[in-house]
Amino acid sequence: MASFKFYLLCTVIAVIAILMSPLGTHTRYVPEHFEPLPGSTPFNYTHLESILDTGEYGYDHWITIRGSVLNHNVIPSAKYGKLLIFLHGFPESGIITWRHQLVHFAKLRRFHILAPDMRGFNTSSKGEQSDPITECNYQEMAEDLAVMITMLGYEQAHVVGHDWGAAAAWTFAMHYPAMVEKLVVINYPHPAVIDQFLFNTEQLRRSWHALFFQLDHIAEWRIHAQNFSWLIGLTIGTSNPGSYTEEEVARLRKSWEEPRAIGALLAWFRYLVRDHFPFVDHFQRLINRSPHAGRIKPPTLMLWGDKDAYFLREMARPSIDLCDDGSLVHFPHATHWLPNDDPKGVNSAIQNFFERR
Repeated sequence: MASFKFYLLCTVIAVIAILMSPLGTHTRYVPEHFEPLPGSTPFNYTHLESILDTGEYGYDHWITIRGSVLNHNVIPSAKYGKLLIFLHGFPESGIITWRHQLVHFAKLRRFHILAPDMRGFNTSSKGEQSDPITECNYQEMAEDLAVMITMLGYEQAHVVGHDWGAAAAWTFAMHYPAMVEKLVVINYPHPAVIDQFLFNTEQLRRSWHALFFQLDHIAEWRIHAQNFSWLIGLTIGTSNPGSYTEEEVARLRKSWEEPRAIGALLAWFRYLVRDHFPFVDHFQRLINRSPHAGRIKPPTLMLWGDKDAYFLREMARPSIDLCDDGSLVHFPHATHWLPNDDPKGVNSAIQNFFERR
């Protein structure tokens, strides 16, 4: 009965939202051709790909961790420098989300940089041996990080996460605080804050797509039936004009065309909702959760684009209040896709944070 109520709720909210708009209530019109911002130049992917490691230091692009094969995009610009891990979000990849940051921090030659395609994304494993929900989620990715850091010969790493990558980063910092030198999270609230805003009417309206994604097969069918235009609308359609180009769209489409890709991407949402909604065997855990549970011990920087279409601005401050040493920087004109909207501002904020004693 609980599961039936859960799916009924997801269906009702999602259908209402879909009827309001074919792409959702926060997307703008997505043109067939993209014009770059005045004075900007197209991103040089050839340059980025030329500095990606191809095995010189004993690691190639593929790494097997806990039975999952990840495409991990290594840039060892300083082989013995500090380990810096970038974790992307939905529905992107390590290269798409972090392209500007990878080039910037590689030029500093201070870091051994990783930007893995997380479980289920792009060409990484998609839970072939079991239900994708049990393998493609932020809890499993957090465990992968612990193994990855140790495998590379490090005891600690700087961890930077956006969207789902931030969910994995929060989780990793809670479970393995000693392995995080510094933490950066971008436009994703602390999990305890998500619980606090669970039944906020405006937050529910912004999260309608996450509820629709709970509908197995139906969500996959709709995404494929529209040739991924819905995903493009949820991404590029909620970013600032000029933040993405046709090159990014082509690369995103290619990643979504991977076998079983869409089901694996949606598994992250299905795990999240089942982990947070009390309708699915978590009610007692939810009401017993202390406001002080899950405090973050490593130094933490939160960057927040205030025009986020999916999370309320009011969720940022309570999240950083759960950090023992936290700071919050708002970007008033940026959206949920902050690393692409304002790459120079993001690069500067992260670099200054890393250099802070």
